[in-house]
Amino acid sequence: MVELSSFLSFVSDLHIARHVDIESVDQSKLSDGEKYQRSVEKARSLVRSFEATTQSLFDDGSALLMTTQSVRHLESCEIWRGRDESYDVLERITSSLKINLQVALQVLESLLYIGQEQTEILERDNKSPVEWRMSLLSLEDNNMADALRAMSNGSFEPPADEADLPKTAHQSIFSAGAQNGHSPVAPPPPIPADGKPVAYSTDLPWDVRDDDVLGLTTKAPRPSDSKIKAFFGTDAPQHYLETINADAKPWYLRPNYDSAEILLDPDGTVRGGTVPALVERLTAHEYADPKFIKAFLMTYKSFTNLDTLFTLLVERFWIQPPENLNAAQLGEWRKFKQYIIRTRVMNTVKSMVQDTDVLEKEDMYILDRMQDFVSRDEVISLPAAKSILDAIKRAQRGKKMTIKTSHQQPPPPPIVPKRIDLLDIDALELARQLTITESQLYLKIRPIECLHRSKQQKTDYNDNIAIFIRRSNRIANWVAYAVLCKEDSRRRASVMKHFINIADRCRSLQNFSTMLAIVSGLNSSPIRRLKRSWEQVSAKLMSQLETCETTINSYKNFNIYRSALAKVSPPCVPFIGVFLTALTHIQDGSKDSLPGHLVNFRKRQKASEVIQDLQQWQAQPHNFRGLPSVLAYIEDSLNQFGDKDVGDDFWELSLAREPREKEEEKLARLLHESGFF
Repeated sequence: MVELSSFLSFVSDLHIARHVDIESVDQSKLSDGEKYQRSVEKARSLVRSFEATTQSLFDDGSALLMTTQSVRHLESCEIWRGRDESYDVLERITSSLKINLQVALQVLESLLYIGQEQTEILERDNKSPVEWRMSLLSLEDNNMADALRAMSNGSFEPPADEADLPKTAHQSIFSAGAQNGHSPVAPPPPIPADGKPVAYSTDLPWDVRDDDVLGLTTKAPRPSDSKIKAFFGTDAPQHYLETINADAKPWYLRPNYDSAEILLDPDGTVRGGTVPALVERLTAHEYADPKFIKAFLMTYKSFTNLDTLFTLLVERFWIQPPENLNAAQLGEWRKFKQYIIRTRVMNTVKSMVQDTDVLEKEDMYILDRMQDFVSRDEVISLPAAKSILDAIKRAQRGKKMTIKTSHQQPPPPPIVPKRIDLLDIDALELARQLTITESQLYLKIRPIECLHRSKQQKTDYNDNIAIFIRRSNRIANWVAYAVLCKEDSRRRASVMKHFINIADRCRSLQNFSTMLAIVSGLNSSPIRRLKRSWEQVSAKLMSQLETCETTINSYKNFNIYRSALAKVSPPCVPFIGVFLTALTHIQDGSKDSLPGHLVNFRKRQKASEVIQDLQQWQAQPHNFRGLPSVLAYIEDSLNQFGDKDVGDDFWELSLAREPREKEEEKLARLLHESGFF
């Protein structure tokens, strides 16, 4: 970064116009005027390329600085996240910098060569190159002075098409340097990614971001952040802008909490804070942080309770103005602070009522307090208050809002079996039917259950996660028993082949949970030792099984599985163990509180991100048509296994199917099977 800064500082001081002509000349004044004019055109093209390349270096340097500051340091509890995407961005920026630097050096070398060529032409006519070029600059200065005088007299007329005029040395970012007393012109700010100019509203004198209910202007930057905006463009670090904007606001429009009550990371995310300060941040009038709001409502029970939260929200709504405000200041306070805070309190209440992940059954008592609050005259008059009241009444009647999922295409036609028997059911259709029930169970998992799992060290859970895990264990037991119940090795091999095909179909259907359960059953010790049976499984099927095993391999924290999961789109039934392990690492890897009795909110933010990763696969279920007869067969097959450990029973049954052989017996069997005798 230091070398890049030095290079940019060096090129900013270059006075190219003193060394290379880039302006049209009177060819009659030179003996080789045509050649000189061609060199001028080449130089002009190279200067423009040099300007564009240098601007790219400025932009890449800014992006490099900003991305470096946003690189996330992975703690031991965050290994589940894998490689930070910022590193990939840094690699791309570095590659771009190297290419642009090479181009800039090549252009400079070409300009030097053209400058030498022009010097030779001028010297043949006994003209000093420096005097010749400076006389052209003086001519340009005189022309500009004449134009300014014409403008002052009102007689100046601009050219018909300014875009067609050649770019003068004074228009170049390199035209002024230290040699002639001019300071270099600063590069323009980076162009936004969408190519459109940034439009700012001037209705509000400070930064206000809109909510879904607020009818306010989206953004109005303060003059104090203009330098950061000019350098970083639209990607300016929001935390720095917020800090600058907060300091630039009048004292009565700043946050109420003390700076010691909340801690922010360099990227603006909340590291910790007191509960009142976190609630104030939740309903801040300066900005809205959707990620913070989502994490807060998902994890608030880990650091406070519902009654305290609602009490703080009500107190926040009834915020009172500071004393000794004049009429104008009071108007500003009501418009730019009180109204926005009240609206965001209402939005928070609305989210608590309508979001099925916030209030549990035991929390429904709070609806009465919410109804009393919203029904007050000063509250019900606000926008969206009536719709919130209707939502509260629906929730009181037990009618929660349900999100209807629609499928653009009809489900594929099912493959109806002629007989309801394991080997008679097509592998693809059995995978579909297993996916239907597995997906339904996955959709029922709630965030609060994930949080309880990470905090409590017990094994007697009876939540939706336990039901989901219990079913996976029963599928593994069913696979093992279906193999062991066959006395003949060929029939055992047929069952193995069928389940390998089912697991492979589950993988193609993105049902990784059932795929893992089947693979676990086939890889269990009682099944793995059945060498006579495995010898009859083809190499192709063994390759399919190996692919399934590799996909869900725990090597390097399930790195292959994570990569596969990142490439797929819903619908999908993932392996839930990865999420639960990540939550456990987060819980064990950091404390609940920070020094000063502050809530460790970064810990809650990390847990929220893991749960949101889990939830993204709940948005769209698989679109298959259930076959009642096959579903009933699956349930009967799984229900025969309770919660009792059947590992010892399966091991005894495996020994009965293929007893341990002595070495001489094994040698005789192999010779017999090979046809030797």
